[in-house]
Parts: sequence; structure tokens; C-alpha cells
Amino acid sequence: LIYGQQASTAPTSTEAPPMDGPAFGDPTLAPPASSSGVEPSAPDAPGKEAAGGWRELAKKGDLRQAFAVADAHGFQSVCDSATPAELLLLGDAARVSGRADRATEALFTLRRRYPRDPRRAAAAFALGKVAFDQRHAYGQAAEWFSTCVREQPNGPLVREASGRQIEALRNSGDGAGAQRTAREYLARYPDGPHADIARSVLK
Repeated sequence: LIYGQQASTAPTSTEAPPMDGPAFGDPTLAPPASSSGVEPSAPDAPGKEAAGGWRELAKKGDLRQAFAVADAHGFQSVCDSATPAELLLLGDAARVSGRADRATEALFTLRRRYPRDPRRAAAAFALGKVAFDQRHAYGQAAEWFSTCVREQPNGPLVREASGRQIEALRNSGDGAGAQRTAREYLARYPDGPHADIARSVLK
């Protein structure tokens, strides 16, 4: 599971307060707006026990089924009652289920609702993975990875986020940014898992 944010832009959603994140300003990456607290397709007021069944499935490692249960009971309402750790888990479950929109919704919820929680950096990293792997929005992925590093410069995800930032910058066509990040990476992690990529960028 992933653990573990970038330049300020104005949010397009009128539902959430301003937040720092590359996806804001891009309506395709913002969480879907809803005029009610429950999605139209969600069952009426599911019982706490039924809606919470996704947690047990997630604990067993069945993330796809966990997401299916959470989504069936109203993903937004499940996010509304989730802790920061659970929102990261929901984001993971949605991401591996191929639902970038739901993953983004859960991760934005964490960053918006818990502005001082250290897991905001983990959410930024996860948003970078969604942007890179599923949306192929490499510029935004680079910004999210950069945000993760900035928010927790000594955190457990810094090496991976820095390496993936190199890839994202390279894929976005930002050669100068990729080289700068590659030099920083090699200075800190000369034998890191992205060292070969960093060196290839500098050739």
C-alpha cells in the first residue's frame, strides 16, 4: 500500500475550499461535485455495518472487492466517514480497481479535510501515481511528486517520489526540470532504484 502534494491554482469546484494541488484548475481531475451528501446511485442510508464492510475486505488484501462494496454503498458518503488512513486505503482500492476518478475523490477528501495530517504527503504521492499511471498527465504527476517531497522532505516516500518525478518531468517534455531533479536525486541516492534513469536523463 502506498503512503505517503505543488503549485497553487484556484479550484474549479465550488464545493471545496482552496487547496494546493496541481489537479485544481483541471476539471477532469477534480472530485465530482454533488448537490447532496449521497450519490444519486447510492442506496438510501446504508447501515453502518454494511457500509463498513469494505474495511474488512481491505484488511484481507482484497482491495478490488473492498472498493466495489464502498462504491455500492455510496463512495462519497463512505469517504465522509473515513479517517485519514482509511481515505488513503480507499484511494488505493479505487486506483487498483481502475477508477482514477474515485481515487482522486478519496485523496482530495483527505487533503481538504485534514490540512495538518502528515498523511497529506502520502495522498500527494498517490495522486501523482494516479496522474502518471492512469491519466498520463505527466506534468501534473511531476507536481504532485514534488509536493510530496516538499511536505515531507525526510519522509519515507521521498526517494520514490523523487525518482518518479524524474520520470514524470521527462515524459512531460520538461528536459531541464528532469535534469535538475536527476542531479538532486543522484546527489542524495547515488545507488537508488531510479539512479539509472537519472543518469540516462543527464546524458
